[in-house]
This record gives sequence, structure tokens and C-alpha cells, in this order.
Amino acid sequence: MSGFIDNYMSHTKPLTPRTASAPSLVDHLTATPENLGPSSIDATRPSPSSQELDDAARLPPNSLQEALTRGVARLPKSGTDPILHVKRVGSIASPLPVPATAGEAGTDA
Repeated sequence: MSGFIDNYMSHTKPLTPRTASAPSLVDHLTATPENLGPSSIDATRPSPSSQELDDAARLPPNSLQEALTRGVARLPKSGTDPILHVKRVGSIASPLPVPATAGEAGTDA
């Protein structure tokens, strides 16, 4: 941030002693990279067997799957009348669902 202030806002003083002592990043952000990485990456698509998919669906959901399940729990299903949906959601007193398995978490996806 100090580099930004030094180069683009030179008419102002540093905001804090911390920003005044911070190193400038401008040289690092404008320099040519030393490591350009590999020329290509093999991104073959995995092909799990039916058994592997079934096994994965029975696993407990991870935190992302749980969060997504809770997020979509209040969304309307396809073709739902919006007015009826708002009434239905307003009448729900139960907590958001917690899926027992990864497969159950993906049911409404």
C-alpha cells in the first residue's frame, strides 16, 4: 500500500507510520516473472466408476456441501409461484436442513 501511496498519491503524507515503513510493491508487480510455469498442464477429466460415485454419495457432507444445502433450502423449486413460495418460506419455523450424506446434500442441486 505504501508503494501505491508513494507512486500515485505523492501529494499526500503516509496514512500511518505503518504505511510509511511498508516496502513498495511496484517493482514486484511490474517486473517480468522469473517463473512462467509449465507450458501446459494435463487436465484429463476423471472417470469414476458407478461404485465410486455411490461410495462418494454416502460420505458425510463436507462444510461446503452443508452450506450450499442450507442456502438452497429457501429457494423456490422450478416453476413455483413466487407469491406462494414467499408465504411458504414465511411459515417455516423449522431450522435449515442438515444433510446426512454428500448424496443427500446434492439432491436439490
